[in-house]
Amino acid sequence: VPMVLLSEHQTEKMEKEFSALFNETTQIQLYRKQKIVQLMDGIYIDLARIYLSETQTKQAVKTNYSQQIKMLENHINRHYKLQKSPSFYAEQMHVSTKHLNRIVNESIGKTTSTLISERILLEAKRYLCNPSMNIAEIAAELGFEDSAYFSRFFRKNEGMRPTEFRSKYITVSSKHAVENE
Repeated sequence: VPMVLLSEHQTEKMEKEFSALFNETTQIQLYRKQKIVQLMDGIYIDLARIYLSETQTKQAVKTNYSQQIKMLENHINRHYKLQKSPSFYAEQMHVSTKHLNRIVNESIGKTTSTLISERILLEAKRYLCNPSMNIAEIAAELGFEDSAYFSRFFRKNEGMRPTEFRSKYITVSSKHAVENE
């Protein structure tokens, strides 16, 4: 159901219009029905203008947020290995960290930190699927100075250690390879 939130000025104006409408319904005058219809049309037009103005403003904000999310994703894709802090990305986009989190949360229901972590995890999983790289090499490639910290990060976000993920992937891919022969 569409809803219109009126400012104090708009509320006063609507009260006057509804009052005029009410007064017209309580009096017996010539062209009474036509006047009532005219007053109702005026109220409808004023409310429709307010509603459409609010809707257009919200749509403009959504479009702007969508563009900013794309920009953020591009920055994350370029810098995730070296920059893991939301404040870095906020600075790149010339907004505050708080505003960037608001944009991300209102657009996709996540935090900026979550987006960064998801990108790192995606790449970590790709590297873990390659058995030629060990965990320390993967950690270094993803910008973690300490492979133990990388392992804790991975476990916190995935619910398993990187070695468990790798074992699970290798077992599943080996099973599929055997089934496809």
